[in-house]
Amino acid sequence: MYKEYLIFSAGFTVIHIIAYMLAGMITYPFVHKGHPIYDHYLRKEEEEEWSKTMKLLLPTKIASGVLLSLVFFPVLSFLNDQSIQLNLTFIFGVLFIVGGLAS
Repeated sequence: MYKEYLIFSAGFTVIHIIAYMLAGMITYPFVHKGHPIYDHYLRKEEEEEWSKTMKLLLPTKIASGVLLSLVFFPVLSFLNDQSIQLNLTFIFGVLFIVGGLAS
């Protein structure tokens, strides 16, 4: 029984990290980099703290993915009985709501 939860958490965490990195790679050059609105609070590559931030990025995203996967543990048996489309819609909806509340 615990194996199912571990597999789900590991897969969810990997997908969470990939989605986060892809979204960042797409939006950073076009939206954030060099835009005066973001200059006040975003780290720049030339700053010393940029490398510190990048070193902590992967561990914090792993922790974030594991914690977010815990949200789905109570409904995991329900999700296993449903189609992939319903699973993705449900997970996207929950993450959209949680992400909206967190920001």
